[in-house]
Amino acid sequence: MTLRILCLDIEGGHGGSSRSLYYFLKYVDRDRVAPEVWCRRNGPTVQMYLDIGIPVQVEPHLPKKSSLPRLSRNIWVQIRYFIDFFSSHLVRKRLLTTINDRFDVVYFNHEAFYHLAAWLRPKVKAGFVMHNRTLLHDSWFARRQAQLLVAVNSVNIFISERERDNIRYLANWNGGTVIHNVAEILAVRPQPHPKVLIDSRFTVACLSNYSWLRGVDRLMKVAIELRSMGHKDIKFLIAGEYSIPKSIQRKLRNATTLSEYAALCNVADSFVFLGHITEPERVLAASHALVKPSREDNPWGRDILEALAMGLPVLACGSFDKFVKTGVNGYLYPHDENFNSKEMALDIIRLSIDPSLREMMSKSAVECIRQKCDGRSRANDLMLAWERAYTSHAE
Repeated sequence: MTLRILCLDIEGGHGGSSRSLYYFLKYVDRDRVAPEVWCRRNGPTVQMYLDIGIPVQVEPHLPKKSSLPRLSRNIWVQIRYFIDFFSSHLVRKRLLTTINDRFDVVYFNHEAFYHLAAWLRPKVKAGFVMHNRTLLHDSWFARRQAQLLVAVNSVNIFISERERDNIRYLANWNGGTVIHNVAEILAVRPQPHPKVLIDSRFTVACLSNYSWLRGVDRLMKVAIELRSMGHKDIKFLIAGEYSIPKSIQRKLRNATTLSEYAALCNVADSFVFLGHITEPERVLAASHALVKPSREDNPWGRDILEALAMGLPVLACGSFDKFVKTGVNGYLYPHDENFNSKEMALDIIRLSIDPSLREMMSKSAVECIRQKCDGRSRANDLMLAWERAYTSHAE
């Protein structure tokens, strides 16, 4: 029997979760499963699915929400969500009919669909699988979200042990399956992105839309440290949206964008701001290393996996060392107020002046991905989860 799988995606290729879904589906055994994708946003993965023969459609009114760190933001999100939820009546009705008519399993590619899953659960026959991808900050809203997603899904999957343990704690639960994301080791390195001017400087990429928690502003202090040590030969490529939310502009000299903040810090010529890039691998191809200066303890995102797969050393913040290991394939730093920009600057200098160190770390990086993120192995793990969900719900 070939299982019919409906995959719901929140991004359409604009973020790591949807790119991860694409690579899972690229490697699934089509004799065992027949996937179809509904994307909440139009984006580059829509055409990519069509290119590999997977049906796809864009449904921008699929309702989503997730808990946030601040109480005020949670209240606003709840209000906004219920407005969106009621206005999504037609797409929800179509989704409900489609699932009951054509699908055996619904795969929610992000925990932001937890409320939609809870609404669907008593109305459909299919098994539910949810892939949980972020750490929720402890609050009443997060605990409610965790309890619901545990209750309504036949199988809950997590991209690392940290996300699994986070939901276990919030929901007072002891389940969950860890399936790492797929990252491809490319046989041929892609051409550098045309927006990137190749020069003699050591180049460090950062693939991240800006938010305070993602911490890209920390790189300005790193650049200041590099300047103070006489290193103007290091360049940062920033790929992602870089406007600064009004709520935190006062923390960053009232700058409205990261490029403005870099200028106020007198390090503008150390940065190239690329904006949103649909092919981040081409930015990595123009770089010698990747940096992820997050204020959260999460050194295992899509950007990190793709950089390791391309053999780039990674400098990231956090304590979880299953992917990035200090001195092996990169460096880890404290994510909190103990973060030291000088320490990161010194490690960037070390990488820039020592080709043999970069070569050693490059080999270790690729081997890490080969062992943990192999496409066929991880896709098989996901198919087993789908089969388990179908069997358990059918019973």
